[in-house]
Amino acid sequence: MKKVKDATGEVIDLTYERTLKEKLQRQLLEIEIALERGELDLIEPVEARYANKVMTCKAEFIAIPEKIRHLLQADYGKAIDVEYLNEIVYQTLTTLSECKGEDLPRYDPSEKTPAA
Repeated sequence: MKKVKDATGEVIDLTYERTLKEKLQRQLLEIEIALERGELDLIEPVEARYANKVMTCKAEFIAIPEKIRHLLQADYGKAIDVEYLNEIVYQTLTTLSECKGEDLPRYDPSEKTPAA
């Protein structure tokens, strides 16, 4: 083991430092290769795609009351107060926006509805 003192007087094990550097370079190379293969994604694009999906879902939720109003009018000739439906949708969206990830029920694809 080769040891030297740095400018602050701290003793440094050069063999350990060299080994650590090589290990980190190898890990970095593995990450770069995984990125090139498409096995990993950078967090920023993933967050942007997730935010886009959330906004798309929000827009679809907001459009539901008008769709229901038109269907009820066309199929049954019944008029409905769309503001009543809007209020329900906005309450649901507000509740969802206040949830943290750990508060949300986990989705089990084998079930027809999300688990509570």
